[in-house]
Amino acid sequence: MKNLYKILLARLFNQTNSKKYNIATSNTKSLSAYQKLIQQEINILKLNFKNRPEPKHPELFKQTSNEVIWRIQLANQEYYYMKRDSGFNISQNEYVIYIDTEILYLALLQNALTSNPNEMFYSQWLRQNMSQDDKYPIIAKKFLHSLDNPIPLAEINCGICDSLPSFSFTNGITRTIWLISNYANSFPITTYGKESANLLNNIAGLTDCPIAMTQLFN
Repeated sequence: MKNLYKILLARLFNQTNSKKYNIATSNTKSLSAYQKLIQQEINILKLNFKNRPEPKHPELFKQTSNEVIWRIQLANQEYYYMKRDSGFNISQNEYVIYIDTEILYLALLQNALTSNPNEMFYSQWLRQNMSQDDKYPIIAKKFLHSLDNPIPLAEINCGICDSLPSFSFTNGITRTIWLISNYANSFPITTYGKESANLLNNIAGLTDCPIAMTQLFN
């Protein structure tokens, strides 16, 4: 992929100025106790990235005029299924991003370092704490039956705030943290708008460019 993966990792670690944003290490003196644990996790993730191969893309399992289904592989080789169906209007402004789970996790943790410690979302928690989300057991049960009833894609938005990427969820926080906490290799998400799509793809995407949703349903 034209060394896209190596370039992406370099950008995450502030080794190039080719982006208008950066993901830098925070001043630990100003962090809460939990945020200091998050900083430790970030440091471990960065070390693990050094020799980490690019994960496989989500597998396009089924594609019809009514629905698109992807197969998601976890690190333990188990498979689960996610979908986007045409029951909702397919917008020219909607894109699919194939997300590298570990890079998104890193980016969400970086967001947590600049958040109010008392107002952090579950998506900004450490992996081992994500199951404390009240909806987590519900979505875990749904994933177990996802072959028969695939899970809808999460909708994630991305913008720039103070030169740093900022993430928000229209829906699908619990779906996303379940995938993160269970070490999915990669998974598809949806987003609206070229700016959000390009940012998400540049930060954590596995394809050269975002995939237009209309392209999948043609």
